[in-house]
Amino acid sequence: ESSAASDVYKRQAETLAKHAPEVLTMPFMTALDAQIGGVDCLVTRSGYTGEDGYEIGMDGNAAAAVAELLLADDAVDMGAQIQ
Repeated sequence: ESSAASDVYKRQAETLAKHAPEVLTMPFMTALDAQIGGVDCLVTRSGYTGEDGYEIGMDGNAAAAVAELLLADDAVDMGAQIQ
């Protein structure tokens, strides 16, 4: 794992933990139920290509609110993918 990738993961974890502190203890390739901004979410510690990171699933009607909440944090790279 490169230092740059490690730094990105660390920023992701710190930002997400402000809203769901339990993510800090997740082993890689696990999932848990969490609330982010009052929205029920399924958080996985994984990445689309296997890199260390998080994926967050929720009801589609709540996605914009959760994305806005997380993207409002200055530590979040505005290049984050929202799908």
